[in-house]
Amino acid sequence: MTQDTRFTPDLLAVLGVSPGASTDPLGLWSAALAHAHLGDAGSVRPLRDLLDTAVPDDPVFTPLRLVHSQPASALPSVKAWAPEPKLVLVEFDHAVSLLGAASAQMDPHDDRSVWLDSRRGHAAVRLVSSFGQLLVGAFEGEVVIRGLTDVDDGPVAGSAHSRLPAAADLTGGYGLEPWVATALSAASASGSAYRELAALGLVARLWMPSPDQRAAAMMWVMQGGGPGPLALDWARSLPTADLSEVLAHSADQTRRMVETAAAVSEAIFRNQPDAADKLLRWLHDRDDLASIRCLLEGESAANLDRALRALDTAAQVHLTTWSAVPAFEDPRLMAVAWQEPDAWWGRFAPNGSPP
Repeated sequence: MTQDTRFTPDLLAVLGVSPGASTDPLGLWSAALAHAHLGDAGSVRPLRDLLDTAVPDDPVFTPLRLVHSQPASALPSVKAWAPEPKLVLVEFDHAVSLLGAASAQMDPHDDRSVWLDSRRGHAAVRLVSSFGQLLVGAFEGEVVIRGLTDVDDGPVAGSAHSRLPAAADLTGGYGLEPWVATALSAASASGSAYRELAALGLVARLWMPSPDQRAAAMMWVMQGGGPGPLALDWARSLPTADLSEVLAHSADQTRRMVETAAAVSEAIFRNQPDAADKLLRWLHDRDDLASIRCLLEGESAANLDRALRALDTAAQVHLTTWSAVPAFEDPRLMAVAWQEPDAWWGRFAPNGSPP
């Protein structure tokens, strides 16, 4: 465990990290960070403006060259926006949550992607992922990712709503499978009502105690316990602003997924190396929407039902192409296949069976 002098004390302070924190190197990319093409330093367009306008109009990227990585590290893809190479996009294969940022932000349409804007100097983020906390920085021709260890920092800023229920409260102390616990932890740190509600719905739908606890846990559920009632109470207590955020994000997500379904099929048809990853991400997104839906009621639920019917209808035309991808040994999809056999996206996992 070492320190990286590129993450200066001032930069770490912006990211909410103690200057004495240790980090482990995970990946290093060579970035051809040319001079800005979009104006001089005094007229550089804000990153958010570019993501809303210029990037969608010209979505051309240049992959960066991986110079070094730790063995067995599950690294994201790193690429620069071709018209402006100082804008770097880091894409993970799972949702991540931003804990701190300096000249960087999450992609507004994808909770797996982070943008680093080094046009005016160094850019960096601190985030939580399924691998733990990470530092990602763009520094004078290099992009670096380091795992953050021995974290000594303050509480992470979250939603204006109350914190998510503790895992032990949700499950009566019977525990969570690691993949569910990871999703709940990342959502708790995200500050996003959508991610929080999706994670609670995931626990409500797919929680399964370990075999040695199952009999006692099922008795608890039959007596009115279980994560479902507590998750539903939490959802009912959402402030109006947070519920509006969830509903707006859900509507945007369903529209986006109708469009990206065709891109997934094209990737499979062209035998692109990341085709299976794209499909799995799409299926997880669909499952997030199922988790949101299970905690909505009344008109909100009816509106999302209509959007999901349209999404599922649009997806049907792609299922033959998608079925060419081998079944995913993915614990989430396998849980869906076993516990919710009517959920069509679970069919992309092997035949479900209890863990």
